[in-house]
Amino acid sequence: MTKNYSKRAIHGLAHADFYAFTMAQALFNDGQHQTPTCFHAFARQTPFGGGYIVTAGQSEFLNWLLYGWQDNIDALVEFLAQQKNIKNDALFSADFLQMVAESKVGLTIHALPEGSVAFANTPIIRVFGPVWQCLLVEAFLLNAINGQSIIATVASRIRYAADFNNPAAPSQIIEGGIRRSLDVGGLAPSLAAYIGGIDATSNVAAGIEYDIPVRGTFSHAFVSFYSDDSLPSNAEAQAFYHYMRSYPDGAVILVDSYDTLQGVKHACQISRQHGFNLQGIRIDSGDLAYFSKQARQILDEYGFQHSKIAASNNLDPHVIYSLRQEQQACIDIWLVGTHLVVASEQPSLGCVYKLGQVYDKTAKSLMGAGRKVLKISAEQEKTTIPGALELIRFIDDEGDFIGDMLMDIADSPYYIAGDDPTQYCLKNEITSVNLASTNLRKIFAKGHRLELPLQLMIENGVLKTELITAKDSRNHAIRSLARLDDAHKRLTYPHRYITGIEQKLHDNQQQMVEKIISQTV
Repeated sequence: MTKNYSKRAIHGLAHADFYAFTMAQALFNDGQHQTPTCFHAFARQTPFGGGYIVTAGQSEFLNWLLYGWQDNIDALVEFLAQQKNIKNDALFSADFLQMVAESKVGLTIHALPEGSVAFANTPIIRVFGPVWQCLLVEAFLLNAINGQSIIATVASRIRYAADFNNPAAPSQIIEGGIRRSLDVGGLAPSLAAYIGGIDATSNVAAGIEYDIPVRGTFSHAFVSFYSDDSLPSNAEAQAFYHYMRSYPDGAVILVDSYDTLQGVKHACQISRQHGFNLQGIRIDSGDLAYFSKQARQILDEYGFQHSKIAASNNLDPHVIYSLRQEQQACIDIWLVGTHLVVASEQPSLGCVYKLGQVYDKTAKSLMGAGRKVLKISAEQEKTTIPGALELIRFIDDEGDFIGDMLMDIADSPYYIAGDDPTQYCLKNEITSVNLASTNLRKIFAKGHRLELPLQLMIENGVLKTELITAKDSRNHAIRSLARLDDAHKRLTYPHRYITGIEQKLHDNQQQMVEKIISQTV
């Protein structure tokens, strides 16, 4: 069972945009607030111009729903009661606030398990339940998914950059970005980086909270502390000695406080002189490829062939790829901070949350009757898909992912066969319309293997599956990425993974769009 992430839920339902409450009040006044609805959270595009998303944040969202719903509820109700309209009257009614105060989660949540890969316009989370609750969870859901998925995806790209063409000798990658994180304490970025493939973190609190391995060496300040009126090299030698004396069996030494290559020699000399095990050295500045090669030569000459070389200094996936693949740098360990924890190449995933279906008031499940809805936009990509959607992931004979397709969940019994999730296949032939190029079609034959990636997590507010740990999420991400062709993982110009929409659903969407346009002209 995962640890409770509820420290972030100390404000409970207050983790919402204000308009969620104003809409809920209006629906309450109309007697519609308990009407069942279906919403989907998805990203319109994959980030960084890449081919996929590694999803993260689901565990934090689910924990918030389960354990944070009523946290600090009295303070929230008191705050809302103080809000006034333009006439200085109470903005929220006493009856409405009483409902909020006494409410329990009534939502059903299907989600991709944390660490799953996702693609453009396909749901990461599907939410079904009373409309006022569906609206209220939007902000926290998107906050968790947007923030953590973008960082998990960066982490996976760093792993690709470091280990492409080197599967037999994987690098060690350490996240060290707490000082640059935009999240106080850096917990969410450290967690997301670990899920995305990072091996360890420098963040002690994240290590405690999520059981992530922690690593660290020392800073330049440790060397400077020993400086006096003597030569800088003497101060460096003193610092190295005292650090290695404390950790004689495995110190990693920062060597670039003054002269990088001289620092490597000092580390080797002190280690040899006192019988310390020099686990490795770290280079934090300069030409990392040049210095790593020279350092490797020095270490080998002193008999420290086993010693590792770590590198830091504003590393990002493209720099790491160049150092490892193009410059053949002798770097074994990568310490990545700023560009990972703030996702500097693209700081926002842009995941959105859209209504697909409004049900009859008596509907108890996603299969209930109701009306499909959509919004249209002058920007084609912002026109939504109507209905409650099922996500189908087609797989080949080896179990690798070959394409995703959206369909109306009400039609899924006609197309999907099998009771065992590992044995799902098509009952009948189906046509998928390419979402990126709607003139392209692909027919999948009867019997084609498939998966249903969205899994039931919470039903009517009750947990239906065990919440997984950070390590489990990381392992799932590793397995998921292994099932995705390397062509989709390239840092630049990746091969596009095909996401489609079932033909009938596509036609229905187009008919609804045309009807709306004809009525508004």
